[in-house]
Amino acid sequence: MAKKMPQTDFRAVRTVLEASDFRHAPGNPQRPVTDLVGKSTWEHIQTLPETVSIYTSNDHGKDLSLLADLWGEWVRLIPTDGSVVQRAMLVATDEFQAATFNSLHGYYRISAASLRAALEQMTIAADCELRGDQVEQKSWLEGTGELLFGKASDNLQNRFRQTRLRFMFQQDDGKNQAGWVRALHDALSNYAHARPGFDALRMWEGSNGPIYVKSAFLWTAKMWLFTYTSCVILLKLMRPQTPKLNDVFAERRITEIRQLVSVAKFLWPQEHHTRTCQ
Repeated sequence: MAKKMPQTDFRAVRTVLEASDFRHAPGNPQRPVTDLVGKSTWEHIQTLPETVSIYTSNDHGKDLSLLADLWGEWVRLIPTDGSVVQRAMLVATDEFQAATFNSLHGYYRISAASLRAALEQMTIAADCELRGDQVEQKSWLEGTGELLFGKASDNLQNRFRQTRLRFMFQQDDGKNQAGWVRALHDALSNYAHARPGFDALRMWEGSNGPIYVKSAFLWTAKMWLFTYTSCVILLKLMRPQTPKLNDVFAERRITEIRQLVSVAKFLWPQEHHTRTCQ
């Protein structure tokens, strides 16, 4: 039986921002309510995911805090130059936040789809920026030209073939395994397309959900960190002044991935050397 949360729990009270809190907020901030949703409809939509959000935040405060902090770091790195880099980072900003929100509420498959979009846009932007084709960049920014993840990965593979960055972009050719970015994109794509065995039904262990499943939440948190770290590396290729965000590169789930550790040492050699000597 559904019940109200105690008012002593800060999560029981809903907080609403004023229109003035937004940089861009359409409409009149004083506009009257014109079509209020019914109580039963509201509860039908909200009760299940809100319940999951309470269960999740009861047990995963540290993970949620880490993802929120890293999202804030990403926002602070976004340039304001109207470039393909800015556009891709803005898209990734929304997708990272959506991935966190959806995993908090039990929509694990949707979280994976958001992460796929962030990785895809940053990979395409990296290729586009490094090739420096101004006509192509303009058409992509205006939405009149289409750029594809696979082609971008091929171009990056060729560009970095003689460096350890090849471990990020190489194709699975029967001799070499797929590079990290390609393999991660493939894994996320399975969920983005809800392929059999990679759908919400499986992640909810047969329930019609959303429900809280500890293993599914931990998986999405891990994939969030994998995607975020990959995007920081892609940003470093486009903007060499990008700092190493040690909070994520020192995270246990990242240090277990050999390719990411190797590439981080290659791209931020001085920071790695300084930390080692301390």
